Amino acid sequence: MNAFTALVIGGSVGGLAAAHELRAVGAEVAVYERSVGKTSARGAGIVMQPETEALLSRLGVPARSVSVELHERQHGACQFR
Repeated sequence: MNAFTALVIGGSVGGLAAAHELRAVGAEVAVYERSVGKTSARGAGIVMQPETEALLSRLGVPARSVSVELHERQHGACQFR
């Protein structure tokens, strides 16, 4: 039996990090995200900060297993490579 059950509302980086931390201390965790389809573009994207990589490392999760390498990005009518 788990120590407790937790619900995390929002599957963003913060929500997923919270879920991992809660699981690490023995909780049964459910993550709820309201986006049902492909999410819309909201700026330049999310960059993995060193603190996030350190958290993943502490959890035994390789950063490359939960991220993708950026090959190009698009902003308005301009495209950068």
